[in-house]
Amino acid sequence: MKIILVGPSNRFHGGISSYLEVTAKSLAKQGHSVGLVLFDRLIPSFLYPGKDRINRNPRLDFEEERISTLHVMNYYNYAIPKRAKRRIKDFEPDFAIIHWWTFAVFPMSWAISRFLRICDCPIIYEMHEVIDQNDARVPLVSRISRGLGGRVLRSANKIAVHAQTDFELNRSHYGINEERMEIIPLANINKYGERESKITSRTKMSISQDSVILFFGLIREYKGVLPLIESFEKMENSDSVFLLIVGEIWDQKSAIMKAIRESPKSENIRLIDRFVDDSEISTIFSTADVLAMPYSRASQSAVGSIAMSYGIPVVAFDVGGLKDSISRYGNGLMVFPGDTDEFSKSLEVAINMPIQESGGFDIDGVMRNWVDLGKGLLKEKMDR
Repeated sequence: MKIILVGPSNRFHGGISSYLEVTAKSLAKQGHSVGLVLFDRLIPSFLYPGKDRINRNPRLDFEEERISTLHVMNYYNYAIPKRAKRRIKDFEPDFAIIHWWTFAVFPMSWAISRFLRICDCPIIYEMHEVIDQNDARVPLVSRISRGLGGRVLRSANKIAVHAQTDFELNRSHYGINEERMEIIPLANINKYGERESKITSRTKMSISQDSVILFFGLIREYKGVLPLIESFEKMENSDSVFLLIVGEIWDQKSAIMKAIRESPKSENIRLIDRFVDDSEISTIFSTADVLAMPYSRASQSAVGSIAMSYGIPVVAFDVGGLKDSISRYGNGLMVFPGDTDEFSKSLEVAINMPIQESGGFDIDGVMRNWVDLGKGLLKEKMDR
């Protein structure tokens, strides 16, 4: 089949751009042709809080046999030129998958959706975030997002979400009918290399403690670094446990720095406040006995999928779609949201849980689900 993938380039580093890459490569490996429409410059750089996460010299695509870039879009010029329209038409797509995670890219999503409908190409939106936290913080933006976002989403042939909670939220927030939605799980992002031995990885990271708790990813208030530090301090026999917090801080920086500085366990806490390159991820995750995810809200998590691909135990608050993925993973513990006492006890248990074989959802199997969904839409189109 010929499939168009629409989503972020690696200009702005993140889980969704990585997911787009592994998705494209999996589809190509299975014999499908993939045409990329990439969102490059999402917003003006000076408005983007994570300066370290901007790739100044991006490789805008990951072309290989069966993967080609059809068009690159930017926030300041989302009109599709004639030559790009010709490339897309000549590609003769069977269906398109458009990634949705923030209203900030609405103009580009709307423009490509409109053109694909003109081409009579079936469209599926893959919802990584139903309601982006930046959108939700500003009342006017939230209302506009709900109105215009819902309009473009309801024009799609199908909406795919990653968890039952997002299914319900899509229905209530955007008014999407049940029959137009599908649940397709988030697959593992397994592009970061093989797991290293703990001795090797901890030597590289200069960690000497017996056990390591890892928090990884962009640090936002809802991701719960402060409750994690509190939970860590409550652990018994934590002198031999190391808390490694890795990720660029966007929220609560002064509060987090103060909490670490004043913690009685400060010598066993390390904060790496910067963007982490792909080449470092295998080493960082290989140090970990457990991944901590004390999120107060979540759809799914690319960080969780990386941990599952390495077989690392996960402890998370029971919020959003995390329950769907971690409960199926079989090497994780779910804790009532906000209960730092129980989170602390669960960390103590998880530290002694074994590293297992890769769990979660295999990318190739998930992509077969997407292809089956696309085939169904193509059949409907042919039957019209």
